[in-house]
Amino acid sequence: MGKSKGFLWNFLDLDYKAMESYLEDMAAKGWMLRKINGNFATFDRISPKRIHFTVNVLEKAGLWFSENSKGAKEYRSLMEEAGWRYIDAKGHLLFFCSEKEERPLPEHRDLDREKRMLNSSLWKKQLAGTLYILALCSVFMYFFYPVGLEHMQSNTALIFVMVLPLILVAASIHLVYLLVWRYRMKKSVKKGEVFGSLDYRKARKKGGIVNGLQLLLAVILLTAVAMDLTGGNTIAMSLILGLVMSLVILQVLKFLTQEKSDKQSQVFLYLALAVGTIVFVIMAYYPTMDFHDQNRPRLPEDYPRLVEEEWEYMKNLGEKTPHYIRNQSLLLPISYEAYYYFEKKTFSYAYHQAAHERIAAFIYHDILEEFNASRHSHVGSSKRMEELSPDHELYHLWKVDRIAYHENQNTLLLLKGEKVLRFRGIPDFSDPDFIDGVNQIFF
Repeated sequence: MGKSKGFLWNFLDLDYKAMESYLEDMAAKGWMLRKINGNFATFDRISPKRIHFTVNVLEKAGLWFSENSKGAKEYRSLMEEAGWRYIDAKGHLLFFCSEKEERPLPEHRDLDREKRMLNSSLWKKQLAGTLYILALCSVFMYFFYPVGLEHMQSNTALIFVMVLPLILVAASIHLVYLLVWRYRMKKSVKKGEVFGSLDYRKARKKGGIVNGLQLLLAVILLTAVAMDLTGGNTIAMSLILGLVMSLVILQVLKFLTQEKSDKQSQVFLYLALAVGTIVFVIMAYYPTMDFHDQNRPRLPEDYPRLVEEEWEYMKNLGEKTPHYIRNQSLLLPISYEAYYYFEKKTFSYAYHQAAHERIAAFIYHDILEEFNASRHSHVGSSKRMEELSPDHELYHLWKVDRIAYHENQNTLLLLKGEKVLRFRGIPDFSDPDFIDGVNQIFF
């Protein structure tokens, strides 16, 4: 009838039997499946009619295996001889239809073969993916937790550490589902029954929850990345652009392997070409990445900073332009570090303005603990940076909420309200001129 329409394909691969009843119901309503691409399916408008559908599992029809390979073609020929017309493939699933009055038999599918295919193809593929996610999440949680200042300095890292436990819980639930599914499948096959629910409404709801959760997490992470990019994180911009280029190349190569290749050797050739192309692009693009761009002496105009042109104390340190490393997030609207390099000495400071006083207190404590960690200790320096007691003379000079000081490394850590300030290097932290200048600029 000359019309087509896209529908969400909210099905998990293991619910392939429910797909059959769904497609038959859609045909009865006047929609015929033409193509499945990821989580979307294209249907053509037809006159409502009864059409039989079967979704079969092909062991070697995976992501990089061509549906036009010799094995796939042979299987499709057998199905066509039995009265089925091939429609499309999605991973390990091949879709066939028949407009005959009676459902064609045999379907070239028996229970023993189906059990073997489900175990070797769909179930093992799903299990491997779930175990991979669990392992990956466990590794990330080991390195990212406990949460510290470094995770709050970008929206991407902040959101990532927040959703990571959710991904871990979701993967654990899916693992339990897979184990229960396999048990029920083996039990049904043992009884001589075809396994799989035909209730496509429940299957679509289940798939919608899984796909919807994945989409939601992806949107949240992409939003965080976009916020970081618009905030001036050029390193992230370079890395993401390189990733996008690699993904585009992979998609092109995936199309070539699935649509154009008719031999398995050609698939491996395309894969080798994909890897080589990606390596070439990365090697060609890497030198153009300016990883020092954030270290250039520029900050937004509204950022407080030590300016040597306006402060006599900074002029006395020497005519040196600072190197800035700027970060920011929803929890840290302003966060940067500044470094001054002299011939035989250095001076640096870090300023963090948090969205709330409790966040600032957390950052203060994290900096203190991180500084005293063994990997940051210096040879010959056994002392720790300790918080000063309220009766210490520095409290009378600085008039802040909390102070930590390390005499050997000349490091001072200050907390006042929602602001955290850390100095390290050459200043005399009891110099009235230095204290007055810092208070006027930062506090």
